[in-house]
Amino acid sequence: MLFRRGPMGRTCLFVICVKTIECMFGDLKDNGFDLERSGLCHFLRLSRLTLAVVLPYVWFIAFGTDLVKHGLHTDVDRTNRRDLSLFRLAWDFLQQALLFDLPFAVSFSPFFGALPNFHPCGW
Repeated sequence: MLFRRGPMGRTCLFVICVKTIECMFGDLKDNGFDLERSGLCHFLRLSRLTLAVVLPYVWFIAFGTDLVKHGLHTDVDRTNRRDLSLFRLAWDFLQQALLFDLPFAVSFSPFFGALPNFHPCGW
């Protein structure tokens, strides 16, 4: 939690969703892209690699959101509860579609509205 003095002398409360940030770093490290295996130590090279990985990561999040909106997430996740993050939903669905030669739509239409009964990390 972060407290900050707002306009007119009022105290504003800003809440940082730590679980969402942890999910993103988990997806970039262990659950998908595996950034630490690159072994890069130079700051500029590592920042370029991170930028190159975050761009498809945003697409995976948009694709996972489309899967949840259209009810296709149950093909790769449990039907009674959510265990996978949006990234893992999209990653697993894409792997399954490519493995079994299933059709899927490639588009980039991010959805910033609220999904009913949805948590970004699957918790």
